[in-house]
Amino acid sequence: MSDVVASILIVTWNRRAEVARAIRSALAQTCARKEIVVVDNGSTDGTAEMVRSEFPDVHLVRSERNLGCPSGRNFGFGHCRGRYIYMLDDDGWLKDDAVALCVQRAESDPAIGVVMSRIMLMKEGNVVGQYPLDQPEPGYRADFSGGCSLIRRDALASAGVFPDDFVRQGEETDLALRLLEAGYFCFHEPAAVMFHAMSPVGRNSDEALFYTLRNANRTGLRLWPTPWCLLRPLVSFGHAVRYAVERRAPSLPWRFLASLAGELRSLSRHRRAVSPATFRLFRQLQATPTSRCPSRPSTARPELRREDPRLGSGQGSAPAEPSPLKLMPALSLSNGPDAILHSSPGTCAVLVDRIGPYHFARLSALAMRMRTVAIESFAMDQTYAWSKVTDGGAFERHTLLDQANPGWAQGRALTRRVSETLSRIAPSVVAIPGWSEKSALAALRWCLRTGTPALVLSATFEAGRPRVSWKEAVKRRVVRLFSAGLGGGAPHARYLERLGLTPSSVFQGYDVVDNQHFAARAEAARQEGAALRRSLGLPESYFLTICRFIEEKNLETLLNAYAEYRRKAGAESWKLVLLGDGPLKAALVEQRQRLGLTEDVLMPGFKQYLDLPQYYGLAGAFVLPSGYEPWGLVVNEAMAAGLPLLVSERCGCAADLVAEGQNGFTFAPTDVGRLTELLTQMAAPETDRAAMGEASRRIIARWTPEVFARNLERAAMAASATPRRTAGLFDKLILWALLRR
Repeated sequence: MSDVVASILIVTWNRRAEVARAIRSALAQTCARKEIVVVDNGSTDGTAEMVRSEFPDVHLVRSERNLGCPSGRNFGFGHCRGRYIYMLDDDGWLKDDAVALCVQRAESDPAIGVVMSRIMLMKEGNVVGQYPLDQPEPGYRADFSGGCSLIRRDALASAGVFPDDFVRQGEETDLALRLLEAGYFCFHEPAAVMFHAMSPVGRNSDEALFYTLRNANRTGLRLWPTPWCLLRPLVSFGHAVRYAVERRAPSLPWRFLASLAGELRSLSRHRRAVSPATFRLFRQLQATPTSRCPSRPSTARPELRREDPRLGSGQGSAPAEPSPLKLMPALSLSNGPDAILHSSPGTCAVLVDRIGPYHFARLSALAMRMRTVAIESFAMDQTYAWSKVTDGGAFERHTLLDQANPGWAQGRALTRRVSETLSRIAPSVVAIPGWSEKSALAALRWCLRTGTPALVLSATFEAGRPRVSWKEAVKRRVVRLFSAGLGGGAPHARYLERLGLTPSSVFQGYDVVDNQHFAARAEAARQEGAALRRSLGLPESYFLTICRFIEEKNLETLLNAYAEYRRKAGAESWKLVLLGDGPLKAALVEQRQRLGLTEDVLMPGFKQYLDLPQYYGLAGAFVLPSGYEPWGLVVNEAMAAGLPLLVSERCGCAADLVAEGQNGFTFAPTDVGRLTELLTQMAAPETDRAAMGEASRRIIARWTPEVFARNLERAAMAASATPRRTAGLFDKLILWALLRR
C-alpha cells in the first residue's frame, strides 16, 4: 500500500500560466508525504510540455481529448496514490497549510468524506468575494466545491466517482448526496484557504447556466426519492423560464425540455434513489450547516465498496479512459447559477501614527500588490523629528490631524475622524498597529460594527517586559477581536497566538526597512572614505549606536561598559558614536564627562533618514543595548549597510536577525561585564568583521518591504477568510473604557 498521505490533483485545459501557479502552490504545501498529479485534458497551448520541463517531480497524465471537469477528475483518481485526494482548480492556488489542515480535519472524524476549503475570489490581486457565505465557522454541510476540496479515497470507493455525463456544473452535489447515503459527510474548514482568480479560458456563462439546470434536474430524477423527484423538473423548468427572460436567453427553456425528454427515456437505467432519511438529512444540512456531527441515516452503509475501475487501487494504476466530452473544466459553486459573490472593493486601509520613511517604503511595496490607503493620525508629532515625507507614493493618503498634542479633546476628535475616514473609504480589510492607541481601538470598533475584517500589526513580544495578569486578560479580550495578525518576527507571532489568534492566521515580516537605501548609500560613504570622515568629524574606527535618548535604550549601561573597554584597550580603542536626541541627553553628557570619555564618546545629535547611511557606512560595528525594544529597526539598517552587531537579547529583532557568532552577538542588557567583553572581541584585529557584515547582508535580504507586502497581503486574505468577529457586551465595555482612559 502506498505511503502517500495526500495526492493533489489538478485537471487543466489550455491554462498554461494559471496551472503553473497552481502547481507551485501545491509544491509549497506543508503536508507531509504528498504528491502532485496533473491531468492535461488535451491542451493545445503547450501546457503539458511546460509541466514536464518546469516541474519534473510532478506526475503528468495526458488525455488526447478534453474530458471535461468531472471525467477529467475521475481519470486522474486512478493515478493518485494518496489516502486522500485534494482536488485543486487549475486557476486557483492554495495557502501553504491548506492541504495539511484538510487532512487534519478528515483524520479527526472518520465520518468526514470530504473537507472543503474556503474560497477567496480574486481579481487583479484583490479579494472580491468568498465562498461559502452561509457558513463562516467550521462544520458539516450538505455539499462541497470540487475545485478546493479533499476527498477520502475510501469514501469514493463506497459512493462512486463523479458522474461522467455531467460535463460541468453540479457534479459535486450529485456525489455529495451519494456520499451521505454511504455514511459520509461533507465538512467546511475555513482555515484552509484556496484563492481563485477565474481564468477567462473556458468560461461561457450561457453554457454554465444550461448545465447547472440540466444537471440539477438529472440529480433530482436519479437520486431523489419519490415524490420529490417528480417536483425537480418543474422547479428547474421554472428557473429556465425566469433566466430566459432575465438573461435574454430564449433558447434556454427549449434546450432544457429537450434534455428532460432524453433523461426520462434513460431514467430506468440511471435511477438509484437514496433513502428518504438520507434525503431529509441532506436538505436539512443545505438549509442549516452545523458544527456538530449529525446522526447518520439508519440506512447509511459505509462498508459498501464499489469496484469502479476509474478509481484505481491507490498504487498509480491507469484506469480506462472515459468517453470523450467536449467542455473545459470550470469551478462549480453548488448554490445555483446565479450564485455571484459580492464584497466591498479589494482595498486595504493601513493605520499609522505618522508616515515616516519606513512606513513609506512598506506602503509603497504593498500598493504594488493591492489598493492601499494609508490613514495617518498626525502630520507631525513630538516623538520623532523626521522630516515630513511628502512623496506621493503609489498609495492613497489621508491625514486626520495636523499635530499630535496631549489631551482628551484631541483623543475624541481622532477617534471620530478614524471612523469617518474608514466609512468614506469602505475598505475590505483594515490593518491596525497594535491594540492600545486610541486610533487603533477606534478602527477596531469600526471594523466590528461594519463586519470588516481587521488584522493587527504587532511588534510586541512576551519576553520583552514583565507581564501583569489582569492586563494580559484584557489584552486577550481585545486581540481575539482581530481576524489575523502580522508580527515583527517569530517571538511576536508566538505572542499573538498566545493572545488568541490561530497559528494559520498569524504571519511575520512587519518590521522591515528599505534595505537598498542603506546598502547603496553606505557603500557610497565607504568610497568617499577619509574625506567624508573629516567633513562629518568621525574617527577612523568607532562603534555606532542610534536611538532616542530615553531610559529604555539603556545607554547608561553602554557608557559604563564602553568606559571599561576603553580602560583595557588603551590607545588602540575604538571611539563610540551616539546618534540621537531625547530627554536624557543632559544626563548622558554628564555621565560622559564623569567617566572621562568626552573625547571618546561623540554625540553628533539627531540625523535625518538621508544622512544615516553615511554613519553606518563608516562604522566598524553597531551596538543596541536596549533594556526593552519591541523590534529595533536600526538593526535592520545596520545589517543592510553590512555591519556586524552587538544587540541586547531584550530587543525583539534579536531572535530573528542575530545569528550568534555569524553576524554578531547578543547580551543581557544589565550585564556590563559581558558587553565589555563583546566590545573588546568585536574590535580585535583577528575578528573577521567583513565576513560578519556579509552574513548580516544575507540575513536581512529576507526582511524587505516586498516581504512585508506579501505577508500583509496573506494576512489580509486570512482575515477575509476568517468568520466575522463579533463583540459581546463585555468586549464593548472594554473598548469603551480603553477609548476613554
